[in-house]
Amino acid sequence: MPSTSSAASPPSWWYGVALFPVSALFGLLELLSRHFLSRALVHDSPGDYLLSFVMDVLSQLGAIFFGLVVLVALVLDIRGLRNSGAPWRPNWTWGLVGLPNLAVGVYPPILAVSVPLLSYYLYRRGKRVGAPSF
Repeated sequence: MPSTSSAASPPSWWYGVALFPVSALFGLLELLSRHFLSRALVHDSPGDYLLSFVMDVLSQLGAIFFGLVVLVALVLDIRGLRNSGAPWRPNWTWGLVGLPNLAVGVYPPILAVSVPLLSYYLYRRGKRVGAPSF
C-alpha cells in the first residue's frame, strides 16, 4: 500500500480498508468451528475435536490479522486525507469504526456493526473524494 500522498492527490490507503469483508469470512469460519465442536461433543469424535480446534485458532488469528490491517489502513487513510488537499477531512472518530473487526474471530455477530459502518465510510469517501468510485 502506497504511503506517499501529495497535496494534489488523496492517499490510497482505502485499499486496505476495503479488505474488511475478509474478516467476515473468518467470522463464518468461527461459526463453523463451533458447529464441529458441538458435533464432537455429541459423538465424542477426536477428529471433530481436532478440526474444531484448528478452525478456531485459524479464525481467531486470521480475524485479528485482517482486523489490524483494516484498522491501520483506516487510521492511515484518515491521516492522509486530513493532510492532503482532499475536499473531505474525516474526523478521527472514524478510526473507531475499525475496532469491531478485531473481535470478529471471537464474536462473529459484531459484523452487524462493523460491515455497515466500514461500507458507509468507503461510500462516503468515494462520494467526497472520488476514490473508490461507486
